[in-house]
Amino acid sequence: MQSLFQSFTVIPLPWRAPFYAAAVLALLLAVGGMWARVRLWGLGRRGRRGPLSDAGLGHLIWLSLSKFFSADCLFARRVFARSRWRGWMVMAFVWGSLALIGAVILSAGFYAANRAMPAALDRWASTALDVAGTIILLGLLAALGRRYLFPPKRWISVSADGGLLILFALAVFSGLVMEGLRLAGPGWEAALRWPIGAALGAALNSLALPPEVWERLYLAMYFAHAGFGLSLLAYLPFSKLFHLVASQITTFAALTPPSGAQAAPQPPLLSRNIPRRERGRGSGPALSEVEGVRARDSQ
Repeated sequence: MQSLFQSFTVIPLPWRAPFYAAAVLALLLAVGGMWARVRLWGLGRRGRRGPLSDAGLGHLIWLSLSKFFSADCLFARRVFARSRWRGWMVMAFVWGSLALIGAVILSAGFYAANRAMPAALDRWASTALDVAGTIILLGLLAALGRRYLFPPKRWISVSADGGLLILFALAVFSGLVMEGLRLAGPGWEAALRWPIGAALGAALNSLALPPEVWERLYLAMYFAHAGFGLSLLAYLPFSKLFHLVASQITTFAALTPPSGAQAAPQPPLLSRNIPRRERGRGSGPALSEVEGVRARDSQ
């Protein structure tokens, strides 16, 4: 991923324009969908109290970006409080995704500057991203196993959730296979730099295919990986993966009390707080229960 933009040269020239058009379309769908959903939050906040009552669209977007790096989001504290299994899965997604996004930004920076990435940085990034992709894949496999093999007794889900996990897993897995195809020739010589990719490359190298076959397979896997990745990007704001954008905002709102907030008044629990003239009117059974609670408390 740290050489994403630099790898566009492997695409045949006649196919580049459609490929770039598909990438721009997926990016526009993702950005437009996220903007529409974040904007929707602001439509019902007028006249309400809370930490987000006066937040505009720009403030919400800033919260989504800045609070993503808070300890509550990076370490999935609220998820861990409910389930350790889900907490580890969320951490795998978050940390692995951060590494991949950082690599894309790194690649874009060197591509825009028309400079080659330093060898030491490229070597370090290759190993880190190889491991990050494996961590995400393990987290996705755990989520798929929890959904299809060991489902909870009580949960709320739809079929699209499983499709989303499968699409995400295919995007990650195809990237690792693509790396293995690229390393099928060198085999274990690249193990220190791409440990997972080199292991897959050594396994694929046992097929002893001609070099031109490896090139065709690599190009086919390149397009498959790009297709899965772009589809995932376009679908992100319309799926539960939108939590990657929304969870940090909701966590901030849940942990920040509204300014000047006071404790809400509690309803009366004892009958002495109920005017005598009101007793026996309206909800008689409920008032009888209140009298019974008071009688038991006085004993």
